[in-house]
Amino acid sequence: MTTTSPDAAMIFQALTLLRATGAVAELRVLHTGRTGTVSGYYNDLDAMAKAAAKWSGKAPGVYVTLNPCTPALLARSANHLTAHAQQTTSDSDIVQRCWFPVDFDPVRPAGISSTDAEHDAAVQRARQCYAWLKQRGWPAPLAADSGNGAHLLYRIDLPNDSASRDLLRRCLEAVALYHGDDVVGVDLTTFNAARIWKIYGTLACKGDSLPERPHRLARLLDVPMPLEVVSRAQLEALAALVPAPPQAVPRSKYNGHVSFDLDQWIVDHGLPVISRGTWGSGGSRWVLNPCPWNSSHTNKSAFIVQLPTGAIAAGCHHNGCAENDWHALRDLYAPSWHASRDNPPQSPVNGPTTPSAASAPGQGSAPTTSFVLIPLSDLLNEPEEAVEWLVDGLLPESGFSLLVAKPKVGKSTLARNLALHVAQGQNFLGRKTQQGPVIYLALEEKRAEVRKHFRDMGATGTEEHIHLYMASAPADGLQQVRTAAERLKPVLIIIDPLFRLTRVKDSNDYAQVTQALEPLLVLARETRAHVLCVHHAGKGNREGGDSILGSTAIFGAVDTALMMKKTEQYRTLQSQQRYGDDLEETVLHYDPTTRTVTLGETKHQEDLTRIKQAMLTCLRAQEDDQDNGAPLTAAQLNEDVEGKTALKRTALRELVEGQQIERMGRGGKGAPYQYAVKNSRFLVPAINGEQGNKHPKMAADPQKSLLDACSHDLQKSVNGGNKHFEPGTSMSPLTPQETSTIPEEIF
Repeated sequence: MTTTSPDAAMIFQALTLLRATGAVAELRVLHTGRTGTVSGYYNDLDAMAKAAAKWSGKAPGVYVTLNPCTPALLARSANHLTAHAQQTTSDSDIVQRCWFPVDFDPVRPAGISSTDAEHDAAVQRARQCYAWLKQRGWPAPLAADSGNGAHLLYRIDLPNDSASRDLLRRCLEAVALYHGDDVVGVDLTTFNAARIWKIYGTLACKGDSLPERPHRLARLLDVPMPLEVVSRAQLEALAALVPAPPQAVPRSKYNGHVSFDLDQWIVDHGLPVISRGTWGSGGSRWVLNPCPWNSSHTNKSAFIVQLPTGAIAAGCHHNGCAENDWHALRDLYAPSWHASRDNPPQSPVNGPTTPSAASAPGQGSAPTTSFVLIPLSDLLNEPEEAVEWLVDGLLPESGFSLLVAKPKVGKSTLARNLALHVAQGQNFLGRKTQQGPVIYLALEEKRAEVRKHFRDMGATGTEEHIHLYMASAPADGLQQVRTAAERLKPVLIIIDPLFRLTRVKDSNDYAQVTQALEPLLVLARETRAHVLCVHHAGKGNREGGDSILGSTAIFGAVDTALMMKKTEQYRTLQSQQRYGDDLEETVLHYDPTTRTVTLGETKHQEDLTRIKQAMLTCLRAQEDDQDNGAPLTAAQLNEDVEGKTALKRTALRELVEGQQIERMGRGGKGAPYQYAVKNSRFLVPAINGEQGNKHPKMAADPQKSLLDACSHDLQKSVNGGNKHFEPGTSMSPLTPQETSTIPEEIF
C-alpha cells in the first residue's frame, strides 16, 4: 500500500544532509492554488521540517534550495512561509555550490505521476550511472527516490561563478550522452545555482493519484558516510566527454541536394548501435558498442551526435581514438563518400576547427536540414529553461541587447561602466553581475578618451580582463570578433556603435537589417556571451522601441532594449525586455570625478522629491522674509515651482500628510487654504477648535483645495498685494465684492 503521510524523521534527515550547517535555505511550494507560490527562508531546521511536513500532499511537491543562500535573504520571510511570494532565490543569491544533482526522470506526459514500470526504469538507470561514475573514480553519492524517478546527488565544493555553471552543464550533458534515452531522460537544467530540489520524506503528487500512477513519497535510498567531495579534476574529465558544439552552418543545401539522412546511413552500414536518445534541445545521440575503430573498447565509449542544425559529431572517449571523428567514421564504412554530393556538415569533437574552403562564406553551396516538425505535446513536455543572467534581471547570458540614446547623452560612458563592473564582478546599477572577460569595440571613440575614462573609473589593467579595439572596423570585423570570442571566451561583448561593424547601407530596410543582425544573434547564442550594441535614437521624442533609429527589425531582434534620455535636470534609463521585468524610467547619477554611473530613484519619484524641495524652499523664503513674508496658497506655489500640475498636487498633499508643512484657513471658495513651514510664525491660534476651518471635509482633502485655489496675481489684487495672515491673528473673511472678483480658476 502506498504511504501518503509525510515522513517527519526523513524530512529532518534530508534537510540536515542537504543544508550546510548554519546556512540559510529557501523552502518553496509551487502551484498551491489560491496562495500562489509559498516561500520562506530558514536557518531553523526544526521550523523548516515542520513547515515541509505541513505542506506535503497539498501541492505537487515541496522543495528546498540545494545550495546555501546569502544570509540577508532570511529577512524576506524569516523561519516562516509567506503566500503569494514575489521574490524567490535567484542564481546570484547563492554563496557557494555544494551539490552536483542528477535527476533521472521517466519520459511521460507532463503533469502526471509515473507508473511502477516507469519508476523502476528510472531507478535502474540511476544505478547504472552510479556504477559508471564509480569506475571513473567518483565517490559514492547520496542516492534517492524522487517519487517519480531517481536522484543522484554528488557533493562538490565550487564557487558560484560562470565557470562552475558551465562545467556542471557539460557534466550533465555527458551523463545524458551515456544514460539518457527515450525511456528515461536526464534533466539537463539542474546546473543552475539556485536549483530547488524535492525534499525527501514529502509526497510527490503530480496529477491525480491512480492505481496505475500513484503518488509516492520521495525517499532517501543510500546515504554514504562520510560524503566525499568530487574533485574539480573529476568534473572536468567528465565534462570533456561532451562533443564540442559545431561551427555555425548556413541554412542552405549542399549543391542543391537534400540534407543527409543519418538514420538511414546508420541502418545501411550496420553500425553497432545499442541505444538512441535525445541530445540537448532537439538533437539525437547514438551510442555504439563495441567501438567501430577498436573492438576492444566495449564500455560504450563510442558515439554519434546530430545537433538540431543537422551538424554531426562522432568519436570515442578512449585516448587511442582521439583523432577519430565523423569523417573518420565515414572513411571506415563508406570510403567513397568523398565523391558524394550530399555530405553533411562536420562537427568538431575535440575543439573548434577551421572551416574548410568548401564551407566558407562565398565558396559554394552549404549544407541544410529539412524542417523537423514535433507535436505540441512534445514541446509542452520539454523542461523550462532557467534564465541565466549576466546582469541580474537586466541582461541575460547569451543574450542580445541594445543601448539607445541620442548623441551626447552618455551611451558610451554607460557601456564602459558596464564593461568594468562585469570584468571586476562588481554590482552594476545595483544589480549583481557574472564576472568574466569582456571584449569592447570602440569603433568611433578616440583612443585617448577611452584610456582616460577607464583610468578615471579606477581601472588598473592588472585585474580587469577587458580586451579593447579602438579603430574603424575592418571589412571582416565580425569574423574577427567571433575568432577572438572563441579564444578569449568573454561573458560580454560590447559593439560601440552597432552600424560601424555591420555596415548596413539602409538602416530602414527590414530585410537588410535582419540579415546584418543574424550573425550577432548567432555569436551570442553559440559563445554564450552577452552581445550589447550601442545605437542611436531617432529624431523627435518617440517612446520605447519606437525611439530606436532605423527598422523595427532592430527592436524585434533584441532581448533587452535600454533607452537613455537627457533633460535639463538629469539623465534617465529604462528598459523593455523579453526576459525579466522592465526597468521603469529611472534617474542615472553621474560622478564627474570618477565618471561612474549609479542608479537613483524612478523619474516619477525624483520629480516628486524635487518639487517638494522647491515648495519647501519657497515657504522657507517667506518665513525668512520679516517684512513681506506670508503663507502661500496652492496657486502661488504652482506659479513659483516648475513641474507637472499632477505632481505638484501630489507633492503638496504628501508634504501636508508628512507634517512637513502646515495648512491654514477655511479652504472654501474664495478663501483657499494657505501653507507655511512646520511651526511657522504665521500659525493661527485655534478658533472653536478648528483654526477657522468651517469645511471639515475640505480640510481632510487637500487636493480639493487645490481645485478651488486662485492664481497668485489675482489673490494679490484681492488682498491688496499683501493681505495675508499676520502672527497671532486670524484671516478676515473676504467681502462679497472681493469674492465676486475671483474667477473659477483651478490649479
